[in-house]
Amino acid sequence: MFKFGTSNTSLGIDIGNSTIKVVQMKKGPNGPILTGLAIEPVPENALVDGSINDTKVISDIIRNLRRTNGLKTDNCVCALAAQNAILRFVPFPVMPDPELEIAVRNEAEHYVPYSLEEVHIDFARLAQIEEEGMARYLVLLVVAQKDYIGTLETVFKDSGIALDSVDVDTLAILNSLETSIKASAGVDEGAMEEDEGGEAPAPSEGKGEVLAVISIGARTTNVNILKDGILRFTRPIPIAGNNITAVIQNVFKESFAEAERTKIEEGVLGMEGGEEGVLEFTEVVQTTIEELAGEIRRSFDYFKAQTREPLIHRVILTGGTSKLRNLDMFLTNEFGIDVEMADPLYGVEVNVPNPDVLQDYLQDFSVAIGLAMRGVTEG
Repeated sequence: MFKFGTSNTSLGIDIGNSTIKVVQMKKGPNGPILTGLAIEPVPENALVDGSINDTKVISDIIRNLRRTNGLKTDNCVCALAAQNAILRFVPFPVMPDPELEIAVRNEAEHYVPYSLEEVHIDFARLAQIEEEGMARYLVLLVVAQKDYIGTLETVFKDSGIALDSVDVDTLAILNSLETSIKASAGVDEGAMEEDEGGEAPAPSEGKGEVLAVISIGARTTNVNILKDGILRFTRPIPIAGNNITAVIQNVFKESFAEAERTKIEEGVLGMEGGEEGVLEFTEVVQTTIEELAGEIRRSFDYFKAQTREPLIHRVILTGGTSKLRNLDMFLTNEFGIDVEMADPLYGVEVNVPNPDVLQDYLQDFSVAIGLAMRGVTEG
């Protein structure tokens, strides 16, 4: 949202709580081309509570990832974690853009618990809606503290990279999925008729589809809900992959790193009657996953109550923790809604030297893909 320049080739860099992901894209004749990627674990204590604690460590990792993977572009888009930003949906009367910008900045003080001199403010006009019989613009207001943006700028300057813009991670994910969401929403042409279970099939695009995009990372789960492709709700949940790892660590008496490896390499959610080892793992982590599912369901219920929408038609799952095997099936059973895995590379040409890394970590790269894609599709 906070932009400083443009480039024809772009790096998307996602400084996550457990790993740093880098994606390189360039403009092609038929759309974005993925030309490079890399991923590296973040050392313990380099980030604390989602904030960068050691800028040198982070900048060194980014510099080394670029050098060892041949990522040569000098411009990048990076991510600000949603929990480090303020996102609010605010209706405004319909007005020319210059007047809207002034109105948004005047209204921002009602949503910002800091002095306006201490923050960066940006906004996006999402849609024109009708409210109380009047046409209004629905605006997404985004606020971030200047100190945190300054820390990011320091990291990238020390990495030898010119920072092109800063986006919010949850918005970058939606950017990476925009093409696939539009394509899949246009598949169903039938009318919305309820099936035997009482749920309606997803309508075609523009006919009222309500879609939830859930990103489960290491520290935070972000719930985003769109209607007709327009973001209408977003909420971070402080239950995610690290909570699952901590339970494994406690039960199996492993170090955190060993428990993380157990989760990734051996973690499978099973159903009743499955293999003994699978059921043992499921029993260990089930309470935590059910707690997460409960928070997601509460987000759905809040959205429905606020907007009077009766249904969430489908759910798209992404983020590093979404790779936990059978998690999509588990959540499908929990919600009674089809849960499908995200396709952040839909419509993107892929030409990378390490396709095995991309295959293994595709969902981890969702934010970085969305960031890089923005860098070569805007400006």
